[in-house]
Amino acid sequence: MILKEFTAFNYKSCRHTHISLQSTRPSLFIGENDCGKTSSLNSIRFLLVQGSRINLPNDKTGKNDLSHTSLTNQEINDLLNSNNLPRLFYGDHSEDPHVVFIGKFEIENFEINGYEISPQLKWAIESSEFDTNEKKYLIKARVFDSTDGESSVYYLHHHPVNNEISSIYSSTQAQINSAMKQHNPGNHNLRNDNDEGRYSNYEKIRSILQTTDCELKFVKLNDDSKQKKWKSDLSVFPEHAYLSWNESLEGITKAASALLDSSIEHEVSRAQQFSRSLSNRAQKKSILNCQRLEFIMKFLVSNQSMQT
Repeated sequence: MILKEFTAFNYKSCRHTHISLQSTRPSLFIGENDCGKTSSLNSIRFLLVQGSRINLPNDKTGKNDLSHTSLTNQEINDLLNSNNLPRLFYGDHSEDPHVVFIGKFEIENFEINGYEISPQLKWAIESSEFDTNEKKYLIKARVFDSTDGESSVYYLHHHPVNNEISSIYSSTQAQINSAMKQHNPGNHNLRNDNDEGRYSNYEKIRSILQTTDCELKFVKLNDDSKQKKWKSDLSVFPEHAYLSWNESLEGITKAASALLDSSIEHEVSRAQQFSRSLSNRAQKKSILNCQRLEFIMKFLVSNQSMQT
């Protein structure tokens, strides 16, 4: 995916910053000192680096990443609405200020089944619609609570109106089968991506979501304490690296090598997974064809014996 736009709310001097990036050439940031250039660049990190954290005021340090003139949750909702996006905050959020980062990513053509990503992200990618330029986009948000520094990841996608299946993305196989019986008993929109074998949990989830009433909204990623889903989801997002002017040539070379090695390793791993998948499918089809040939030969021999 390619980062096309990003927005920051209540982060340092970025009380409200929205920036569009070039996809075919470098983007250049020009401005006076302390106008928010570095803060804007750093804000991208919070969308792409799992371990990134904001600084909150405490007894040990005077660092504070929360804007001194923070927008309220309602003001953020109003700004999102003015950009034709649904609200991010509902009644279950605290009234304390939040630090928010939102990224708009262009979805490139890739084999989605070749990645180990969460069912929710799969659905967000698959259910995205083409714009007037025949491009598809994914919008991802990360929200920090200013009281404890904890954060949550949100994806923008079509989400069921029925609260009974609002957590369908993280349901067990038994729960998904029960939801199928209740909300999609006719197996509408149920299709097998590999054209063989049993339906996967995601294929069942997708059929339910395509059959029931949905609305476009920001939906929180239901993750565990170690954020395993978010970590695996990062495999389809761009890699992030920030190099300051004080960085040495050696440091830049090491960073570039690390990024290149990581990228190559990931692509090789994905190619191996895809190759194994194709090999298994080819093997199954070969076995099936051999079984059919065996059946035909037995039929012909049996038929010839009867004629004799």
